[in-house]
Amino acid sequence: MKRIIISILALIVALPLVGQDIKEGKEGIFLNKEGKPYNGTYQEFYDSTRVKVEIPMVEGKKDGSMKLFFENGQVNEIRVYKNGKMDGTWLTFTEKGTKVAEANYKEGLKHGKWFIWDEKGVLRYDMTYNNGEKVGIWILNNDEGVQTSTRDYGKK
Repeated sequence: MKRIIISILALIVALPLVGQDIKEGKEGIFLNKEGKPYNGTYQEFYDSTRVKVEIPMVEGKKDGSMKLFFENGQVNEIRVYKNGKMDGTWLTFTEKGTKVAEANYKEGLKHGKWFIWDEKGVLRYDMTYNNGEKVGIWILNNDEGVQTSTRDYGKK
């Protein structure tokens, strides 16, 4: 009986790993063991309990909020995809949870506001993109958050 319980527990621990064997095929499509486009949330682990990365996929393409984690379990990055392309707001954090970057994408291109903070939470860069091109006034701040320079990329 003890052996059966141990076997069942081992199976329960291993089940989340079943079906996680995928590979990248042609044109960036992720395929399952049978060679078909993967559907579901792909996960990688640091060990049996600590998640390293979670990637939602539909028909073999990244689709939704991909999350990368530090070993301590804290979220490192959140990347948003739509039909395999970068699309939406991406966030980056330190191991202590301080947000250090916010970037926006649209259909695979840099689009919208981008911000970069230092580890103390001081805004260092304020930038704007339009369909992958630099636009507007970009602002650079020093380590005290005081504006030190700007650059005008105009409108596009």
